[in-house]
Amino acid sequence: MSTEAHPPKPALDARVHAEEVKGLYSKGLLTYLTNVINGSIVALVLRRAIEERRLYAWLAVLAAVTAVRIGLNHAYVKRAPPAGEAPEWARRFTIGAAFGGAMWGLAGSGLYVPNALGPQMLVMFVVGGMCAGSAASMASHPPAFAAFAGLALVPTVLRLAYDGDELHLAMAAMLALFGVAMARIAQSGGKNLAESARLRFANAELVEDLAKAHANLEERVRKRTSELEAAIEDRVFAEEALGRAERLASIGTLAGGLAHEVNNPLSFVLANQTYVRERLSELSRVLERDEELRDAVEILREALEAIEDAQTGADRVRRTVIDLKTFSRADQEPRRPIELAPLLERAIRLAQGRCRDLARVEADFGAAPLVVGNESRLGQAFLQLILNAAQSYAEPHPEKNVVRVSTKTDDEGRAVIEVRDDGAGMAPDLVARIFEPFFTTKAQGRGAGLGLSICHGIVASLGGHINVESTLGRGTTFEVVLPPAPRG
Repeated sequence: MSTEAHPPKPALDARVHAEEVKGLYSKGLLTYLTNVINGSIVALVLRRAIEERRLYAWLAVLAAVTAVRIGLNHAYVKRAPPAGEAPEWARRFTIGAAFGGAMWGLAGSGLYVPNALGPQMLVMFVVGGMCAGSAASMASHPPAFAAFAGLALVPTVLRLAYDGDELHLAMAAMLALFGVAMARIAQSGGKNLAESARLRFANAELVEDLAKAHANLEERVRKRTSELEAAIEDRVFAEEALGRAERLASIGTLAGGLAHEVNNPLSFVLANQTYVRERLSELSRVLERDEELRDAVEILREALEAIEDAQTGADRVRRTVIDLKTFSRADQEPRRPIELAPLLERAIRLAQGRCRDLARVEADFGAAPLVVGNESRLGQAFLQLILNAAQSYAEPHPEKNVVRVSTKTDDEGRAVIEVRDDGAGMAPDLVARIFEPFFTTKAQGRGAGLGLSICHGIVASLGGHINVESTLGRGTTFEVVLPPAPRG
């Protein structure tokens, strides 16, 4: 056990001693009252056998000594001293006990009536009774009993022995033997009281230790339970995230396959449109030579315009398919140097299809170095940032709401991609948490809270970082900083 639960032996001894001293003072008032009552009885009985002046002087001094001891007792109770002051209060009580014993020793010798066995027996009986009472009341502190009994019995025994006859010698011997017996009783009682106090304090410390151990155990159980609940919750989230990731991967694979399937027939459509447009153009030039066929030429021109419009639309579909294939590639795609402007343009085109009704996207591509990375994953990160920026606007006003995407090179030669909006913005406590998995500021059902976390992971895996500045009600700026591709 630790020393905090069980104090070292000196500390325990000091507490036991303090308890012994407390026992002295707790029984003091009864002892003092007995002193005064017994002194008054002795004075009353001996008033005709002893000079009253001497008798009443003894009684007055006894009362004065008792008053002082009562005052000492009151001071102790009022003070309620700590354990460290116990020795001093024990010493004071012992001095008071010595004065009390001396007064009864003075009674045994100074109030002795020669040739009067009755008064002698009375004094001897009262002195012996006072010593017996002190053996009980002062047992918790043997020095106090020794001071009282010694100064009370020794003068009385000596005065009895002084007469020298067999009766008085026998009385002296009996009183001395009585004093020895009382000393043994007081010693034994004091030892038992000390052991009882020691055991009580040890038990209290043990109970305190058990209470602390119980509290610690409860805290550990509570903490462990909380950890297990958090682990279970994290596992549930992880399983849900894994399910979502698998579904997204399946969708990506499906999108890649679909893009491939669409791209092949689309190539035929574009090729045939180009062929038809070229042949119709030749036919138009041939027909223009004949003035009678000018109406037919006009019809051909309208057909050419329609075909050109169809080809423009098909070309847009082709670019969308190419972009879709770019962002649906598997993670195994090797890293290579990437030019940021074309990648951002593809991301913007895909984003505009989803956020056309919310905001428009403006681009300002400054000079930026090549970066090394996985084109599809980095494109996914930029697409997510652009979509987040568009979704930050509370009301759909594409004529007013603008998402600005720009690139530049910082002082250290790194590529800086900035996505800025003037939307709702975020409070500082939300900014600090936006990259946490499963944390989202969107309404329930509109996001799983993984988009920005995945962005952060993609950028960090390329040795870059994302800075965020946001002001509530004034918009947010995401700044992606990426190291340049090695030269050569």
